[in-house]
Amino acid sequence: MLDVKIQPIISQDQADTGNSARKLQELKEVAEKFEALFVEELLKSSRDSSLASDLFDSEHSDTYKSMLHREYAVSVATNTPLGIAEALTDQFSNRLR
Repeated sequence: MLDVKIQPIISQDQADTGNSARKLQELKEVAEKFEALFVEELLKSSRDSSLASDLFDSEHSDTYKSMLHREYAVSVATNTPLGIAEALTDQFSNRLR
């Protein structure tokens, strides 16, 4: 008989490492989205508490401002983070399996 051993392309340890890296990346993305949502809520609260009203205040301008603040929030969360995403990632990364 001929003994033939087939070696796996990657070992189980390498597969686990790749899986862990993928999960960590997903955790970072979710944490960044949470930070963006948090910043968006801060901006929304500041907009709602504004004492002055615009001369041309309308439903359309409110929609535009809401969209603009959402883009600001995403930009802040990705380019100049507040540290919320990093703290969440640090806290929950040890729970990845």
